[in-house]
Amino acid sequence: MIKAIFIWFSLIFVCAALSATSGSGATELERVRTQLGYVPTNFISVSAWKSDLQQPIAIRTYPLNGGAKRRQSKAGVPGQAVNSPFPTLYWLTCPDISKAIADLEGRGYLKKIEASIRESSELTNKLVQCHIQYAEERWNSLTEKDQQLLSDSNNPSIERMRIMMRDSGVSGTNFTMYTEGVGTEMPSIKCLHAHYAHYVSTKDTLEFPNPVGAMVHEALQKCHPEVDL
Repeated sequence: MIKAIFIWFSLIFVCAALSATSGSGATELERVRTQLGYVPTNFISVSAWKSDLQQPIAIRTYPLNGGAKRRQSKAGVPGQAVNSPFPTLYWLTCPDISKAIADLEGRGYLKKIEASIRESSELTNKLVQCHIQYAEERWNSLTEKDQQLLSDSNNPSIERMRIMMRDSGVSGTNFTMYTEGVGTEMPSIKCLHAHYAHYVSTKDTLEFPNPVGAMVHEALQKCHPEVDL
């Protein structure tokens, strides 16, 4: 009887332990590895999940030292502590959603969304604010040491990194000319995948949710109802 009770409690303990680790960092890593075939060196966490809470949609990454080893070697600065920049703060990893968005781009949706935003001053301003928020979040996510290294160096390559980290928005878009009144053109969109990753990762927390990502979400629901979002 005592042995049976001991076994019963042991099973409860094991089940509880497995349940507690189902959303752990280790599980996140394996699911991202399944999607991409590897885990990015600058991976931080899964930033958005599908409705089943089992498959990642997007991940959050550290803004430096990311990408393939070859890219890091090519973009790095010899003798500097700061290596290659990686301005994509939120990265779409879900294969079926990525494929569906690629289909939207093939159908000309990037131009359609650009036209819709350009025709609306409200949407244009929201997109600009979205770029500003993205740049601020990226810079603030850097460690104090990396901020210092980027800020104090006179190396031209490091200066370019600093500008990229501080003054580029979603998909590396330079929005400063628009905000400083130098140009009147709406900042470019460049990549629907990057905007959607940002939208699904931050739509419930930002004051200005990504309007491009929101329009992509509507287009996915319309054109690809078979894809679980």
